Amino acid sequence: MESKIISAIEWKTLLGFAVALCVLLTIGTMSILFSNQAKTDDLWIEHSHNVIENLQACFLAERELGTRAREYVLTGEDQYLKFYQIEAVNLAKAIRRVEELTVDNPLQQQRIHAQLRPLIDERLAVISRAIAARQLAGQQPAIAILLQNNALDLIEKIRKVVEDMEQEERRLLQVRLAEHAQSSQKLHTIILFGSTTAIVFVVMAAIQLHRDVSIRQSVEGELRRSETALKRQTEELLAANKELESFSYSVSHDLRAPLRGIEGFSELILTTYKDRLDAQGQGYFDRICAAAKRMGILIDEILNLSRITRSPLVIQDTDLTLLARDIVTDLQKSDPARHVTWKIPARLPVRGDPGLLSIALLNLLSNAWKFTGKQPKASIELGHRTEAGENVYYVRDDGAGFDMAYQNKLFQAFQRLHTTKEFAGTGIGLATVQRVIHRHGGQVWAEGRVDHGATFFFTLETQKGVLWKK
Repeated sequence: MESKIISAIEWKTLLGFAVALCVLLTIGTMSILFSNQAKTDDLWIEHSHNVIENLQACFLAERELGTRAREYVLTGEDQYLKFYQIEAVNLAKAIRRVEELTVDNPLQQQRIHAQLRPLIDERLAVISRAIAARQLAGQQPAIAILLQNNALDLIEKIRKVVEDMEQEERRLLQVRLAEHAQSSQKLHTIILFGSTTAIVFVVMAAIQLHRDVSIRQSVEGELRRSETALKRQTEELLAANKELESFSYSVSHDLRAPLRGIEGFSELILTTYKDRLDAQGQGYFDRICAAAKRMGILIDEILNLSRITRSPLVIQDTDLTLLARDIVTDLQKSDPARHVTWKIPARLPVRGDPGLLSIALLNLLSNAWKFTGKQPKASIELGHRTEAGENVYYVRDDGAGFDMAYQNKLFQAFQRLHTTKEFAGTGIGLATVQRVIHRHGGQVWAEGRVDHGATFFFTLETQKGVLWKK
């Protein structure tokens, strides 16, 4: 009887272990199945996100491509054409990636091949025509191509197709998220049996978190030290710049005295001992006087450039038209026989330092006056336009112009694209203009062609967000 009881207990024990083992095996099997399903759902969800991200990349690449094309059409600068070509490659990659990701979706494949690709190809064709027009005929024909109704409609159609495809992917994403939620809910019940393991992982995560916090604090400390060092270097650089400006100002002043001596004594010798000098000797002294005068002009220009850097900036309402008219009056008086047509608006209000802006205009208008000097009838214009919500001012002439290959030298001090025999000058004027515009937080650039004139553009940071009205 006892043996039978022991046998029953053993069987119950074995049955209990067997049941427990079956439960563990069932839980393990179900966990594996639901985990695999969850992984599959995760892959599909990630797939949907990838498709949406690449669709957005297509749209952004198309927008960026259009922007670079417009920048090239407006400026004609080759760098924007290179940027456009880069964006065209990025767009092609994005479309190809979307096509690869949606190979299992006939609807999306149909939209790509029947709608998106033809629209993109047509859009690229329009931009290519605009670029060709810019290169052959100039800015206005190219702008006209970009602003054609069908060109603008293309952008909207592309946006609509991308939006439709994105909506389809978001619909699929919602379905997949719902399936994933169901799998997760079922898996959650099973995971309750593995709470001990979860606790272990929490402890491990806490340990890892502590390590991460320690590493982060160490990195932040290093960043603070780097910021302090950078600030110190910036202060040292500013101090060095101030010392350099002060040095150039002092040197320019110190050079004046010996230069006046050279010029004065040379003129005295020419006057007092003229009869004792032969023609060659007199020629030498004439050249010494001329060189001394030119050096004096260069020193004055350097001093002016230094003053522009050092003088305080006084921002107030200023009318460029009034400044320009005074300059034009003086230029006409210097050579009344010249025939120059001046195009100056009735008013051109800005916010800036009137003294410094007058210096910038003086240099720009004087340059235009000088480089149109060989024209029997010249035209000089001061104007304004708005680009992308920003005020752009310009001085345009139909004079000697310049080769765009050397435009990087235009605003460098003492850099000249013409000899002094062709046109007089020191090579400081445009550097002064750039310094004035930069002090106003603006930009200055130029466009021109040899024997077809030049246009100098500039913006003022003080005018940002204020659209100019006639």
